[in-house]
Amino acid sequence: MRFNIVSCYFLGNQQVYKTTPNKLVGGAEIYLYDLSQYLISQGHKVKVIQIGEKDEEFIFDNIEIKSVKLPGICRKIGFVPENFYEFNWFWKNNLDKNVDRVHLHYLQHGWPHASNDMTATCHGIDFDIPKKEYLKYQGEIYHFPHKLFLSPFYTFNRFVNRKIFFNYSIKNLKKIVSVDSSLLRYAQLELPDFRNKINVVYNYVDTDIFKPQLIDSTLKSKFNGKFVILFPRNLSIGRGIHYAIEAINIVVKKHPETILLIIGDGIAKEYILKKIKEYRLENNVFILGHLDHFKDLPKYYNLADAVIIPTAYAEGTSLSCLEAMATAKPVITTNVGGLYDIITNLQDGLMIQPDISQLAEAIIKLIEDSSLRLRLGVAARDKVISKFNKTSWQYRYKEFFNI
Repeated sequence: MRFNIVSCYFLGNQQVYKTTPNKLVGGAEIYLYDLSQYLISQGHKVKVIQIGEKDEEFIFDNIEIKSVKLPGICRKIGFVPENFYEFNWFWKNNLDKNVDRVHLHYLQHGWPHASNDMTATCHGIDFDIPKKEYLKYQGEIYHFPHKLFLSPFYTFNRFVNRKIFFNYSIKNLKKIVSVDSSLLRYAQLELPDFRNKINVVYNYVDTDIFKPQLIDSTLKSKFNGKFVILFPRNLSIGRGIHYAIEAINIVVKKHPETILLIIGDGIAKEYILKKIKEYRLENNVFILGHLDHFKDLPKYYNLADAVIIPTAYAEGTSLSCLEAMATAKPVITTNVGGLYDIITNLQDGLMIQPDISQLAEAIIKLIEDSSLRLRLGVAARDKVISKFNKTSWQYRYKEFFNI
C-alpha cells in the first residue's frame, strides 16, 4: 500500500527551529519518523510531502520525501505562520497519482481539501492561547507594539484555528487520531455528531532507548555538584521557555548552584539570551541547541536531576515528558492539554498551573527533597512502560489504518 503523509514540517523546519535541512527536530517530527518507519516495516511505501527551501525529491532513511517550495507570502509578512495558512493551498497538487492512503500529519491541513477518504493526526488543541500572555511575550519576541499589531491577529488566528482548521477537518475527514483526550472532549461539546471520528491514541516512548543508565563521565565531571534541570524543548512561549527562565531567576537566589540546560532552538532564542544577560544567569543557564534525538538526548536525560515541561498552550501528550519519565526522572509539568493525561500529581510527577512562581516552588521542592525525586522517577518509568509503550502505539495505528 502506498501512503502519502502531508506534513508542513518534517526535515529541517527552517521557519520554526532555525536548523539545518534534513535534520529531525521536535516531537512531532520524531513521531512522523517513527510512524513512517513502522509503516515501511509492514511492507508499505511512504512519501512525506513537506515545506522545503526548494522543490526536490529524495530519500531519507527509506522514506520518500517531496519538498514543496512555497511562494513565501507568509514569510514576507513575518509573524504569520506558513504551515497552514500557505502550505494548505499547495499540498493536494503534490500528491502521487497512484496513492492509496492520504494521511494528514496535522489535523489542521484538512482545510480546504479534506475528504472522506483521508485521515489525520491531531497533536493537541492549538487555540487555547491566553490572550494577555500571547500579546505580552509575542510582542517582546517580535519587537512589535503588541496592542496595535498582535491583538487583531490573535483574534483572527484563534477564530481560524478553531472554526476553520479544526471544525472543517473534523467534519470532512474519515477519522482522526488524537494524541490526547482534549480533541474528543472538544468534539463532544462542539461537534457531537462527529465525536465518533476521534480515536484517542496516546503518544509513546521507546523504553529501550530512553532508560536509566550510567551518566556520561564527561558530562558528570562538567556539572559535578550542580543540580541540573533539563528543558528539552523548542524555544517558544507555547513550550513555556519564558516560564523556565523566569523561574530559574527565582530559584538561583536560594540555590545558586542550580543549572538549567536548554536543548533546542526556536524563535524565542534571542529573547532568552537577552534575559540571561539581564538576570546575570550566564553561569546558570546554557542553551545547547539541537542535539541528536536518539544518540545524545538519552545522555542528558540521565544527567538531569529533574526535567521541566512548563507548557503554556498547544500541548498533546508530550514526547519530551514521556522520555524523561522513561529515564526515571522527576518531571514538573503544567496542567495544559495532554499533559493532564500523562501526569498524576505527586504520584509520578509534579503538576502545576502555568505560572512562574509555582514552577519555581516546584523546582525548589525537588532540589530539597531527594527521596521525593527518587519516588516520582521510579513511578514515572513504571507508568510509561505500562501505558505509553511503543508496541501498543504501533498496534493502535495498525487498527486505525486497518492494515
